[in-house]
Amino acid sequence: MTNLTTAEFPFRQRLSLRPLISFWQEKAEAADASSQSFVRELLEEVKEHSIFDSEDVALSDLATKSSVVDKLMSAVFPWATIDRHIAAAIVPFELTPFYATPLFEELDLLSFFNPGLNKECTLSPEEMTHARAMKAYHLILKRLYGATTGFDVPFVVSKRSAETGLERFFQIDMDPRFVLVNVHGQKPRLEPSVLEDLGNEPLNLELWRKHLPAERFEFEGFGLVRAVEVTYQQVLSLIKNDLLDHRDFSEHARLGEVQGHLRSLLAKPDLEIGVIALENDRVDELSSSRVIGRSLLLANNEMPECPKMKVSAYARAIEERQPVFVSDLGTSDEVTGLEWKVFEMGYGSMAVVPLVAGSRLVGLLELASKEAKGLSRRDEFRLTEVVQLLATALSRVLEEREHRIQALIKRQYTAIHPVVEWRFREAALRQMDEPGSLPTKPIVFEDVFPLYGLSDVRNSSVFRAASIRADLTEQLGLALAVIIQASSHSPQPALDELGFQLGRHIDQLSEGESISDESEPLELLSREVEPLLDKLGTIDPSVQKAVDDYREAIDPDLGVIYRKRQDFEVSITRVNEHISSYLEKREEQAQQLVPHYFEKYRTDGVDYNIYVGASLRKNQRFDQLDLRNLRLWQLVTMAGCALEAKELQSDLPLALEVTHLILVQSSPLSIRFRPDEKKFDVDGAYNIRYEIVKKRIDKATVLGTGERLTQPGQIAIAYSLASEQKEYLRYIDYLAEAGYLKPGVEQLDLQPLQGVNGLRALRVAVADQMPETDFLTEFLSTQLTLTGD
Repeated sequence: MTNLTTAEFPFRQRLSLRPLISFWQEKAEAADASSQSFVRELLEEVKEHSIFDSEDVALSDLATKSSVVDKLMSAVFPWATIDRHIAAAIVPFELTPFYATPLFEELDLLSFFNPGLNKECTLSPEEMTHARAMKAYHLILKRLYGATTGFDVPFVVSKRSAETGLERFFQIDMDPRFVLVNVHGQKPRLEPSVLEDLGNEPLNLELWRKHLPAERFEFEGFGLVRAVEVTYQQVLSLIKNDLLDHRDFSEHARLGEVQGHLRSLLAKPDLEIGVIALENDRVDELSSSRVIGRSLLLANNEMPECPKMKVSAYARAIEERQPVFVSDLGTSDEVTGLEWKVFEMGYGSMAVVPLVAGSRLVGLLELASKEAKGLSRRDEFRLTEVVQLLATALSRVLEEREHRIQALIKRQYTAIHPVVEWRFREAALRQMDEPGSLPTKPIVFEDVFPLYGLSDVRNSSVFRAASIRADLTEQLGLALAVIIQASSHSPQPALDELGFQLGRHIDQLSEGESISDESEPLELLSREVEPLLDKLGTIDPSVQKAVDDYREAIDPDLGVIYRKRQDFEVSITRVNEHISSYLEKREEQAQQLVPHYFEKYRTDGVDYNIYVGASLRKNQRFDQLDLRNLRLWQLVTMAGCALEAKELQSDLPLALEVTHLILVQSSPLSIRFRPDEKKFDVDGAYNIRYEIVKKRIDKATVLGTGERLTQPGQIAIAYSLASEQKEYLRYIDYLAEAGYLKPGVEQLDLQPLQGVNGLRALRVAVADQMPETDFLTEFLSTQLTLTGD
């Protein structure tokens, strides 16, 4: 085992087993007859060795009394389970073990903190000493002044297996229960304002030294180090970072979900957040920053005028790369024009947190509370993991944006789509011929035909809300069961009132009350119910059983019941992945048939855009046969998506129905490449109608009935022109005969949509199984044509 030494520590520490011996002495008085003899014999044996009563024991002396030490330590490390635990006893606030379990010795986790032995250790000796000193100070504050600051944050270390090369993660906890805090002279007096200052500055060693001189305190006894393997949780977190969807992150709704999580994390129901992306880490370039999703400062994407911008909280966060807190915007001397704008929006406190991915500053996270002192530096610890997650997500957004704006790099344009790569290559060549100038000619593809399809999870928002409501109702019910059991054995007015509040929330949820804000019932559980569980469990075994039931139901990672929500998330993810995978395979075959532009999106379902036409192809060859082949492909593929979704139903934790829709547009339109967004949009005011219909058609209803157009197991085909109806009736008749669709088709008039009139639709049921001969691979490979009327 590694014996570690660190830099100078300000407190005196004395290794002693006297706190442990005191424990055994108390045990002797309370022990039953079966164990009294062992305890008494042990204490007699301890008396024979003076070192055990010493206030300062040398490690070498303990080594000579290993058999007695083993017996004493059995109170901390039970013999029956010592081979399964990862733990050690150490000199107070030193990384020097004097007793350890076999697994602890084998893993040698403390070597992680030694830069000389572990290259991955980023802590210098000075930083480690600082951390040890602050941990000691916080123990003093807790033991002698009864104040807690939330400083005890678990530390996770990694260990790579030499045999397999796999990395394992361990959460290390320090237990000071056998550490005594001794005071030399009179205990320093701390006013309430000083305690608040210390709480707000949990890492300010100089401030703590000023009020609590280190020479006045010493530590006697020994500390415990316990480690628990958390490889699953840590790796899962890393995977989430790797797979984070940057498009969802930048959406307003997704950022709202992040804000909700942060509200729960910080216990601040009024918390508002914003995200600003930075082009670079220069303060004078702050005005060129842009909003990702939304921003408090840049509400209208405009930077307010501020002569003192370079000393603002935003500038300091950029320069120092440390969170900047303004706890009272109304009275602080640090407020500039930037913070004043946030204050004028009704906020009383704020924080600006730099988002650093690797060594690169990629953006700023804004947090604001309507309460003065609602945000302070004490919140910094809880933000650490979330900030890193957001930094990773924002970094990916900016990396892809950087790829898109590199107009001279070929891979930028292939990332858009291979079909249109040739056009961007031509633009790049023109720019190379005129160095220093940007291409002025817009990239527009005219007279292209659009195809739009959507496979949507029906009532996904209803299912999501119901799953949240069900989980919250179950958790409240289990908590109420604890209160009822406790009250029946120990009637107390306060318990009755608490039970009333829990029951009120349950009734509200049962009546279908909106769950947009879960903070009130969750705060009731976390602040008033859960702190009482240990105490209530001692009233009666039946109460303890109710407490155990509550705790067993709680997700250990999230701290809430997450059963129904997990079923919903797993189900919708599997539906999306299944349909998306099927669509991608079919799309590869369709590209061989008719080259076209294709883009796909995943939300609560999968939707896609296809653009096809002569202008997209360098050789300009395209005719109506190509369009008809692609429309037939779309119908067949949509039928396949419907069957894939149907077959998946039995394997889902939560049965979700999927509907399928095709939007027909016979008139060609133009699409223009938007350099600022690096994407294609339809071009021209007339063509905007098509985009409006796309956004609203999934909510369309049948005229006169109110029935939703889209239905599970059927394909809805929305159109405007009689010629479109005629064409698709032919396709449906053909595909019904081929075995993809069931005979019969509904012809429907649709209720006018906002800004759109005159829409009609066809609706046809999908066959129960696909025909043995595949339409795309067999019929289209021989270039089957349909004769026109």
